Amino acid sequence: RLQCFTAGQYKSTSDVLRNMIRQDGFKSLYRGLSAPTLGFGLTFAISFSGYGQGCKLIAEYKGKNINDLNVFELGIAGAYTGLIQSPARQIVERFKSVMQIRESVNGKKAYSWSGACALDLIKREGLRNGLFQGFTSVLWREIPQFAIYYPSYELSKKYYSEYFSSDMVAQFFAGGTAGV
Repeated sequence: RLQCFTAGQYKSTSDVLRNMIRQDGFKSLYRGLSAPTLGFGLTFAISFSGYGQGCKLIAEYKGKNINDLNVFELGIAGAYTGLIQSPARQIVERFKSVMQIRESVNGKKAYSWSGACALDLIKREGLRNGLFQGFTSVLWREIPQFAIYYPSYELSKKYYSEYFSSDMVAQFFAGGTAGV
């Protein structure tokens, strides 16, 4: 709400939280959470499998072993990943955002669950606008983000593997480094 409402409507984050709890109850703090909880599992599945597929396609095209891809090629595979997972990410984020900012009317919640939000958006705004409003922004964010994230992860993993005997520890630090 702090991101979406007019200047001066709320004084601080704690003011937003107090008003939400007072108006809609404690559960309102978690409104819109089921869409990302379920949906981000799907987007991550698409992301990791897409990255693997992108690396495989590039390696086959270049006649290389998948482990010999350079940073640029890993970036291309990452950009491909950003492209193919963006539709799912967009839908999840659209539901989450709408559910978080819709106010209750006369004490009745705007939506009881993410599915009700989805049906209402499609009914009122159509499939394209209901689900994909803001999609261009998601593409502009996701493609470069993943073009940087995956090569950063791979390079960090190689680096940390020299210092840690455990692959799990190296992967842990590589994921953290790439996510910065």
